[in-house]
Amino acid sequence: MSSSDGISNPCGDATTEAERRRTPRLHNAVPLRIEGLAAIVEDVSRSGICVSVREPLVNGARHRLILRDTLNDSCQEMEAEVVWTAAGRAGLRWTALTPAQDRWLFQRMLQWLRTLEDAPRH
Repeated sequence: MSSSDGISNPCGDATTEAERRRTPRLHNAVPLRIEGLAAIVEDVSRSGICVSVREPLVNGARHRLILRDTLNDSCQEMEAEVVWTAAGRAGLRWTALTPAQDRWLFQRMLQWLRTLEDAPRH
């Protein structure tokens, strides 16, 4: 389920409905690159990230990622665990998120939403 503001539920079925409501996801060309994993971001939230991958990931595997905001070039190192995989996609949950990491994600998501709101509509 998605809405016109760029926020949606996770792109997989690995979370409960209550968790989906608690952690909205930003999607639609998120201005975010990942270093440390050959993947393209599909959506992101303060609880995890959904990515497209060429090579399958292993459920339970942990990855140290560097998230780079392509709007302002800021970056944040995060650790994530693979919680589901399906058809060239994977869902990863942030592990041991620090207050600084959570704040970075929150601030970046607010900026990305503002950018989406300011974008011309076709």
